[in-house]
Amino acid sequence: VPVRLYHGRDDVTVPYGSSVSTLQAMRAQGAGDLVTLVDCPAVPSSHIGCVPPFLNYMLGQLAPVAQGL
Repeated sequence: VPVRLYHGRDDVTVPYGSSVSTLQAMRAQGAGDLVTLVDCPAVPSSHIGCVPPFLNYMLGQLAPVAQGL
């Protein structure tokens, strides 16, 4: 199944490199393009600062799925 990692480059709570290494590890295990890393567009893209853009992103991802319910 597709996995979308979402992270802000300015996050000091959970370092951005954590998502990069997770992406690389999953792809090395054969996940290929099913795993993606989406950068938070907020400025600054801090842990808390990325919450509103993340919610908008997730709603955009889930809306097409929910329409058929």
